[in-house]
Amino acid sequence: MSRSFLASLLYGAGLHLLECAELRVKDLDLERREILVRDGKGRKDRITMLPLRLVPPCRDHLTAVRAQHAADVAAGTGWVTLPDASAAPPPRASEPRKGGDCRRS
Repeated sequence: MSRSFLASLLYGAGLHLLECAELRVKDLDLERREILVRDGKGRKDRITMLPLRLVPPCRDHLTAVRAQHAADVAAGTGWVTLPDASAAPPPRASEPRKGGDCRRS
């Protein structure tokens, strides 16, 4: 991801630096051009807009990230520590949901 893309995302979507750094795939809704910002300023969630000119770079980045994740899974390393995870997480909790959709539930 280029610095200019990150700067455009910060400015165009009105994100703070930490909010941008903590974005997750499921926080992006490219069809509705929305970004869900979790635990933003004031420890509140909010929805902000995704500028139309940033949708194609976001799609390209997500395609590259999915390919990297698939390669990591094939190599046996495609897992992450879940935030706020309990001592016994549900089975397969770190695997993608069926359908592969990135939108909010």
